[in-house]
Amino acid sequence: MALKLLTTLLRDHFAGGKNLSRGHEKGISQDLTALLNGLVGNSNDLAGKANLFKLTSAASAGGGATENDVVVTGLLTTDVILSVSQRVPGGNNLAPIGWADQKAGSLDLTWTGDPGAGAIVEVLVLRVVV
Repeated sequence: MALKLLTTLLRDHFAGGKNLSRGHEKGISQDLTALLNGLVGNSNDLAGKANLFKLTSAASAGGGATENDVVVTGLLTTDVILSVSQRVPGGNNLAPIGWADQKAGSLDLTWTGDPGAGAIVEVLVLRVVV
């Protein structure tokens, strides 16, 4: 339920193709903090401790629709993945459709088919430091 609320919040902030300006970033940060406070309690405990990070994967090797242990530098096992999106298409220009098996520094990624070599994804995560 919390992830659904968070996803809705982010979608609302980016509605109409808005870019993540400093104003939007501050508003999102405040809204995320408020949402998390509502879920876990004391608003002073989480103030300024909910952060969004955009991480970039290493390039895909290609060869199949699923690639295991794709390097995503900075990814933590405690991060909440909000989205995975294509940054650079691989040789076959196919879209990513899912992820699994989150580890520190890597993910298993799935595309609609073999993406070909060179596909790079961006991973948007929510990181809470308590």
